Amino acid sequence: MVGGTCGCARAGAFADPYTAGNLAGGFLFRFRILLDYGRMRIALLDGDPG
Repeated sequence: MVGGTCGCARAGAFADPYTAGNLAGGFLFRFRILLDYGRMRIALLDGDPG
């Protein structure tokens, strides 16, 4: 199960009416995330680079 959060902020990034919440913050900390904008891909890499 992947958890998420839903904010009810009145200011800041989570106050944006087009943002519904934050998904999987507790899950993704284990990974390094590579965003390839040119190819529109996301890669989850091992969080331990060594």
